[in-house]
Amino acid sequence: MQDKLFKMNKDIITTLKKPATSEDKVNDDFELARQNLHDIISAGTQALDKLMQLANQSQNARYYEVLATTMSTMINANKDLLSLQKQIREINKNNDGPSTLNQTQNNLYIGTTQELLALLKGKTNEPTEENNEEST
Repeated sequence: MQDKLFKMNKDIITTLKKPATSEDKVNDDFELARQNLHDIISAGTQALDKLMQLANQSQNARYYEVLATTMSTMINANKDLLSLQKQIREINKNNDGPSTLNQTQNNLYIGTTQELLALLKGKTNEPTEENNEEST
């Protein structure tokens, strides 16, 4: 009986979860890519240690070549990680920035009611500073 109640509660909780937004998907993708890069860097570090031991023990030129290539790959993976962080910061900055910067409050129209009606009707004769000076 308790198992059925637990299962019902679990089903209710999963149905009440909010749908994933595009921002949530971006964050999830960022975390996945970041974790993958961390895993690659960690595995590469372990491989570098073993390759250094093999190259030192055998003194074979091929092992040193593979070691150099692996080091280059590790450097590129670290650069990718840093560029990923920079990209996500830019995405977050772009998502936060425009909504607050382009907000207009307390608009004030200075002109006559006739000019306002003309603007609302969509006429192209917009009031200019010269027209305002002539009417005063």
